[in-house]
Amino acid sequence: MSLRDEARRCAHNFLSAFENDELVDLSIYKTIIDEVERGIIEAVLTRCCYNQVWAAEVLGLARNTLRQKIKNLGLTHLTPAHLKQPPQKRQRQRFYSDGSPIN
Repeated sequence: MSLRDEARRCAHNFLSAFENDELVDLSIYKTIIDEVERGIIEAVLTRCCYNQVWAAEVLGLARNTLRQKIKNLGLTHLTPAHLKQPPQKRQRQRFYSDGSPIN
């Protein structure tokens, strides 16, 4: 299943919970975009061990943009401070000019 298909399925399930006259008052586009953005940022921060610099690179955002989104979406609890152990350092893979990895 593609990401688009999954998003369509989730949006359909979300919308089916409301009556037609309720939909106008919900600001559906903003609600869905905010929830999807929140989910993506949470998932990437978790995957990147809560390293915001690395997460910003993965998301294709500037570090300060990511920090502002974390603040605006109320995700400030997703920081290394809540972990029992410190986050792992990211290991960059280095390569020779021929493309083979440097060990």
